[in-house]
Amino acid sequence: MQITETTNEGLKRAYRITIPASEIDDKIKAEVKRIAPQVRMPGFRPGKVPANLVRNMHGEQLHAQVINDTVQSSVDELIKDKELRPAMQPAISLGDEYEEGKDAEIDVTLEVLPKIDAPDIDGITLERLTVPVADSEIDETLQRIPDQNKTYKDAPKTKKAADGDQVIIDFVGSIDGTEFAGGKAEDAPLVIGSGTFIPGFEDQLKGVKAGDEKTVKVTFPNDYQAEDLKGQDAEFAVTVKAVKTPADSKIDDDFAKTLGLESADKLRELVKAQMEQETAGLTRTQMKRQLLDTLAAGHDFPVPERMVDAEFEQIWAQL
Repeated sequence: MQITETTNEGLKRAYRITIPASEIDDKIKAEVKRIAPQVRMPGFRPGKVPANLVRNMHGEQLHAQVINDTVQSSVDELIKDKELRPAMQPAISLGDEYEEGKDAEIDVTLEVLPKIDAPDIDGITLERLTVPVADSEIDETLQRIPDQNKTYKDAPKTKKAADGDQVIIDFVGSIDGTEFAGGKAEDAPLVIGSGTFIPGFEDQLKGVKAGDEKTVKVTFPNDYQAEDLKGQDAEFAVTVKAVKTPADSKIDDDFAKTLGLESADKLRELVKAQMEQETAGLTRTQMKRQLLDTLAAGHDFPVPERMVDAEFEQIWAQL
């Protein structure tokens, strides 16, 4: 194997690895010898098929395997011999003009990690912020718990549904008079104003009472998940079976027990501990940012372009 460096600019490196045809042929012969005992062919005893016939039968497959293995091992050897620290996976290509019987020329391009001197951390001071959790913040967090586990109580039959109320409904959806799959339900709970149903559906139920029947007309959004319903006009025959109003949310021992805790005091302690843990995590992150900024200000080094591109693509995909 012969290695020739073709590029050495900054962090960029490029090499051409030449594998003699004789070396490739020797590896193919070794593979033929290895698999020959397993080959079966009419007219020959098991394991007695001549090597030339084995190669004729499996030569193309063996050649491809040997080339693939040789390319990988050659690149690994290159990285080891040159003591390279690739920043990303090297780009590897086999010459277009290669064919069996010729020397294989492998082009390898990569960027290496920069050499960075160990920083001097003597004299670096960091400020650690302490943020006590206020009682008012704990109270606000506690109140959100029953809000997220809200219960509803039956309202008088004359009660008209309004924002925040829950209605229990049966409905049947149809398009041009024909029911569609998934458009039917019984005793379905729906909180008016929650935005959980198709746009426009909930608004048309404002003012309904238990026992009312109403036809709700909507248009499915163009980005609706069911392909056959996108952009379709639909009607829902709705029967209102009950109107319910939010039950009073109260943080007491009984509520705490529904969460598996023994008292409201234990619930408060748990919430406080969680908030303090979150605050401590934020202060640690802030200290880490201080340290990194301090170290970065005292060091200047090149960054592999492909690493920057990969980081950009990852951030862009998350936007």
